[in-house]
Amino acid sequence: MKSLFRIKSIWLMIILMVSISPLLLKIILTNPTIGSKAAVIKITVFILITALCFLYLFKFNFPKKGSWLVFGFLFLEIGPILTQKFGYVADYDYELFTLFSFFILVYLIPPLRTEEFIKISKNFLLIIYVYGSLFFWIISPAWVLDITYSQGLIAGFDIRFSGLTSHGNSLGPLIGVYLILDMYLPSKFPWRILHNFFALFILLLTQSKTVWVLVVISYLVYVIYNKLLWKKGREKLLAISITSLIIAFTFLVLLLFNIPHQLELFIVKNNIMEFTGRRIIWEITMQSWMLNPLFGYGLELWGPEMQQRYLDILKFAPGTAHNQLMQSLGESGIIGLLGLVFYTFIFLRYSIKYAKQTKGITIILFIFIYIRGVTEVSFPNNIYNVANNVHFIAFSLLILLEKQDYFKRTSKTVSAKSL
Repeated sequence: MKSLFRIKSIWLMIILMVSISPLLLKIILTNPTIGSKAAVIKITVFILITALCFLYLFKFNFPKKGSWLVFGFLFLEIGPILTQKFGYVADYDYELFTLFSFFILVYLIPPLRTEEFIKISKNFLLIIYVYGSLFFWIISPAWVLDITYSQGLIAGFDIRFSGLTSHGNSLGPLIGVYLILDMYLPSKFPWRILHNFFALFILLLTQSKTVWVLVVISYLVYVIYNKLLWKKGREKLLAISITSLIIAFTFLVLLLFNIPHQLELFIVKNNIMEFTGRRIIWEITMQSWMLNPLFGYGLELWGPEMQQRYLDILKFAPGTAHNQLMQSLGESGIIGLLGLVFYTFIFLRYSIKYAKQTKGITIILFIFIYIRGVTEVSFPNNIYNVANNVHFIAFSLLILLEKQDYFKRTSKTVSAKSL
């Protein structure tokens, strides 16, 4: 019992450390002195957790499952590690090691039940980024709202809600992942209705268009996977009929309100096909990659110096290439791209393997991460980037499922031998 409590405590600390990273970034940006102290505390706690894990390893056996996922992640990080030395702009960043260590810890420490992990992750997202953000909207609106936003899809709605993160595009994915986890492990009625209402309300306020689309896709994949693929006979026919009616009704509403034409006008008016300036960013990123095709520009890709250099052209300062493929290639060159491709193959393989066991959630998380990677970075090297929260949850879930599966099979083997 004591051992179980210690394991759960370690997991709680790790999930909390990862969960509060976007909040820490907001504090650092708004109050550097307090933010720096918070970052030091986080790193200190992280070191303590690492020490506890290595003490565990000396006492017990080395983990037997999940090694392929870890190997894939190591391959993903080879590019960023090598570019620190061989990139066009050689530079070292301690955050890369800290981030790297968090993911390795998931592999090293004793496993937690997947339901427990999802429940803890869900609760942190709900408390900090749903209700915490709403609370600060009441007591300090200026800290969580951008009232000068002019690129929204909702006419006359010129605010953007960032909540307890640095940007609406950071809050959106966290809310999206909360809703995905709630599909697998829903809260009790009627609390689920209340939590999801506020989560969807905040998601709307973030004006994060990519996440809006991804949440709709996630619900559709969940319904199709659970209501169509595994149904038989009349149940399957009924499910297909209902789904078809919903899709037909949606198209009818779109046509009646002339939505396609309105959307076309909005796209032309706001240059949406330019992906809000992303095409220029991608062109510059490719030029930077060509300076060192094998190892890339380096970790300073879209760092402060590069932001300043292109500020007059872009009129804003992007922190990344706003596309995972471009980021890997520009930052780490061909080595980084190969690492991304290899990790994608491993990640997809295990997401498919455990799809049925998780009601399709592993596949949905994979889709969420990689489609978002078209306009944002899915695997950043900055520990404060919200994409790491999404990646950490998906990666940890797959590792825990692997270990859980291994323990089930070995226990069955032992039982069979005892007979």
